[in-house]
Amino acid sequence: MPPSFKLATLTLAVNAALITPVAAQAADEDLPLVTLPTITVTAETETETADGPVDGIAASTVSSTTGFDESILKSTQSVTVVGQQEIQSIGADDVIGALEYSTGVNRTEAADRTTVKYMVRGFLNYTEYRDGQQYQVNTYNGEQEIYGLERIEVLKGANSILNGTLPPGGVINGISKKPFFDNAYEINAEVGSFDRKQVSADINHKVNDDVAVRLVGVFRDSDTFVDFVPDDRTYIAPSLTWQLGDSTSLTVSADYQQDMTATVYGLPDEGTVAPTKNGKIDRSFNQGVKGFDGYDNERYTLGYSIEHNVTPQLKLNHKLRHMAAKTDIKYTTYDELLAGSETEYSRYPLRLKHDSDSIVASLSAEYDWKLGNHITNLTLAGVDYTDQTFDFEGYKAITVSSLDFYNPDHSKDTIGDLVPYDGFTGRDDSKQTGIYLQNQATIDDTWVALIGVRHDIATGTQRSIFLKDGQAKTDTNATTGRIGLVYLMDNGIAPFTSINQSFLPNYGIDRNGDFFEPTKGTQYEVGVRYQPVGSDTLLTGSLYQINQTDVLVKDPKDKNFKTQLGEVRSQGLELEAKTQLSDNANLIAAYSYTDARTIESSPLTPELEGKRTGNVPYNTFSLWGDYRFDGLGIPQLKFGVGVRFKDRAVGTSNRVEFPSYTLVDAMASYEVNDNWLLSLNAKNLLDEEYVTCTYNCFYGEPRNIVGKVTYKW
Repeated sequence: MPPSFKLATLTLAVNAALITPVAAQAADEDLPLVTLPTITVTAETETETADGPVDGIAASTVSSTTGFDESILKSTQSVTVVGQQEIQSIGADDVIGALEYSTGVNRTEAADRTTVKYMVRGFLNYTEYRDGQQYQVNTYNGEQEIYGLERIEVLKGANSILNGTLPPGGVINGISKKPFFDNAYEINAEVGSFDRKQVSADINHKVNDDVAVRLVGVFRDSDTFVDFVPDDRTYIAPSLTWQLGDSTSLTVSADYQQDMTATVYGLPDEGTVAPTKNGKIDRSFNQGVKGFDGYDNERYTLGYSIEHNVTPQLKLNHKLRHMAAKTDIKYTTYDELLAGSETEYSRYPLRLKHDSDSIVASLSAEYDWKLGNHITNLTLAGVDYTDQTFDFEGYKAITVSSLDFYNPDHSKDTIGDLVPYDGFTGRDDSKQTGIYLQNQATIDDTWVALIGVRHDIATGTQRSIFLKDGQAKTDTNATTGRIGLVYLMDNGIAPFTSINQSFLPNYGIDRNGDFFEPTKGTQYEVGVRYQPVGSDTLLTGSLYQINQTDVLVKDPKDKNFKTQLGEVRSQGLELEAKTQLSDNANLIAAYSYTDARTIESSPLTPELEGKRTGNVPYNTFSLWGDYRFDGLGIPQLKFGVGVRFKDRAVGTSNRVEFPSYTLVDAMASYEVNDNWLLSLNAKNLLDEEYVTCTYNCFYGEPRNIVGKVTYKW
């Protein structure tokens, strides 16, 4: 694990108990009094930074909330941080899986490995961030490789100040593994359920006092619980850090990722949520055309980050990253039951070819200054720019064989020629430029006040490829703000409150020919954190309300157009605890109550008002604990167990209610010596069968057991 250090100066003064006897002896013997000199000892101790690993189970620093490395107690907004220790303990193999024991985040299609989609505080998000910058152009660009991340930060609620275009629920920000100035090497080998085989390596090397390099790699060959759906991945991420003198640092990083899997499109609610007279559809069933369905995604990124300390008070930061991805998706959806049949469905195969490209760049200045003797300010000013293109072509099959969902025979799968399909073809071009100013004032090390404002200009065009006519545009100017307050108590308690805003551009025009205004989000939040100094504990509680306004709905005066009358509201309670109970025991607990629903709709659809947002359970609860058996004389042995509960909810588009479920996870590990570690993780240990629904219904993953051998040196 990469260490980060700060200098600690200790001044040792000889105390009275030692001085008095010496002085008395000198007086009695008429000897001169000896004055001992003050001894100053300078030592190096580890401290956590927001772009490095979490020191233990509970993070003490964060960057997603303010844009700079800051104590988490000073954050005026809720944030969850998950480090590699927690990731390894719970056995997470993707980013959303790493957040299963956190508040506010909900997975969408449980079995799908081809898209990035998740719910945060009741709002859907299609993209993740990496090191504070948008990572994907669209949802099919592939997931982030979790082994390539040092930590995962989930910013809760609206925050366009730092991120520009953003849904009001929040965003996931992955922090990359970066080089550090020490030598540390790790290799892993895994085998597990569904014929899983994976090797991974994390190699960090100090070349000299100025240059360090790191290489992270993953190769996986695996099946899944769904028939003929692989889960293969190749991931390579080299990086280099060059210390260009005492004041300047340059980090260059790249990654290549190829995913080979297939879309799991989902199934009808009949036969999944509830059995029919024909029974239930098997959870390993694949409705696709065998030999046709597949997902091949290749993604490349290359970027750099430069930090320069102009003075001890002024720091400049510049980042740039280029991402390119080519994706070939072939999938089959079910259409309808054949006439006279209760089990056989017609099918609808599609092929989508995607080409994505983006450049994201930012320049910021961080200035540390004082106002009088009582107020310390940290001012952040910056500009960022995003340029994205997304070309997509769609093809559909003229003919395809039907399939019995309860007694499938894929040996009879046949598919006809593919022809262009304009409904899934086009080109999206979008550009966004934002400028922001933010100030954090700390008053007498007790009060923290945060205020910020941002202005964005966003333009975009959506147009067809095959038809060569018809297009939609957006031309958006949006100003968003934030304000927050924290009270820092000496005992580690920090109440906070804030108001934060966000915006999302809308494509198209209304019936008067005017561009749509952006959809706006505003979050009101109050909460409290508790983190005693020097402890590996963080307790967080918060209450929030998020209002999303200017949502597009059908125009009551002309149903062929849309208008901005819609409003969605999400409100809830979140409680989260991460703590080291003792030197040998850790505990993670989380509870969320979320009430997300439509408040206003079009007069043409009054039945939608009051309806719950899909795939958002009222209650979620999770509890994880692990224990190292040091007290029994076996410090090498560690066990852990966890439980996850999701309340019942309704589908996003099919509106089917699916039942609640409870899952049990477990782990065991054994440290053979300082170099070797053996571990075993089991997810859904009791093999609970459960279903979640969005546009279709999806079976959750059955019992999944993975064994791993790790060698470090």
